[in-house]
Amino acid sequence: MAIVVNDAQNLLTLPMFLARVQYEMCVTASNVYSEASGTVGHVKRAAYASLVANNPTGYLPNVAQMVVTQLPLASTNIINSGTDVDTTNASIANFISAVWNLLAGA
Repeated sequence: MAIVVNDAQNLLTLPMFLARVQYEMCVTASNVYSEASGTVGHVKRAAYASLVANNPTGYLPNVAQMVVTQLPLASTNIINSGTDVDTTNASIANFISAVWNLLAGA
């Protein structure tokens, strides 16, 4: 069954979902830090990547909130006895990449 906004916000309390977001957040931080220095906004993007890499649990709430706001509610479903959603890790990574500049202030 598709989720609604309240369900999406509840994801911010689910350890399994949060662990997936944190993993993809760290992968993205590593990739951003290593990107070409000529990338638009690289200095701010890389600085934020360093902050995330050195304190992933501290940045998880903000990143997870931004991921949740990008979930397509009509096609996202609760799975694993209510502990996660059927969103792929690749989609989570794409959502994080989509908001990286916003979070980095770039």
